[in-house]
Amino acid sequence: MALGGWLARQDYSSGPDLVVCSPYLRARQTWQVMQESAVEHGGRGLATVVDERLRDREMGVFELHPPTAVQVRSPEEAARRRLVGEWHYRPPGGEAFTDMALRVRQFISDLSLAASGRRVLLVAHDGVLLTLRYVLAGIGAATPEELPPVPNASVSQWGTDSRTLRLLTWSDTAHLTALTTTQGASS
Repeated sequence: MALGGWLARQDYSSGPDLVVCSPYLRARQTWQVMQESAVEHGGRGLATVVDERLRDREMGVFELHPPTAVQVRSPEEAARRRLVGEWHYRPPGGEAFTDMALRVRQFISDLSLAASGRRVLLVAHDGVLLTLRYVLAGIGAATPEELPPVPNASVSQWGTDSRTLRLLTWSDTAHLTALTTTQGASS
């Protein structure tokens, strides 16, 4: 609901005019609720496309296992993960962030051709945002030593100077705080 309110408050001339969503059910459901809430708050419906390249990081044999469970199930694999670092770690049957960066880079390239001049809202996962941040930093960008957090329902924004995209906000959750404050005041 808070994301829908945020979307409804975006100016028509500068807010998103196209949505590209992860194929995962939870992302598509998030977008559906967000769009319905935006329309209820006076916003407009947006054209939506689903793209498989916006799926979350695939963890292979450790899919849906938090790091603590991997430590218990496979201490040698947890040690390898610590040794190579999170950015380069590829679980058996899964992918590293470096793999994700390849598909996100291709997605951005295709998007810039297919939606040139459009203002695009991505509904995706933390891994996609982390790799997007890396890819948009440009050729030669240093791989992150530590991965910055991406809270659920946060908003990250990039803006353009007509040539390149630059990061404006990262993992902003102010719209969530505003909703909590508003609800508390009306109780």
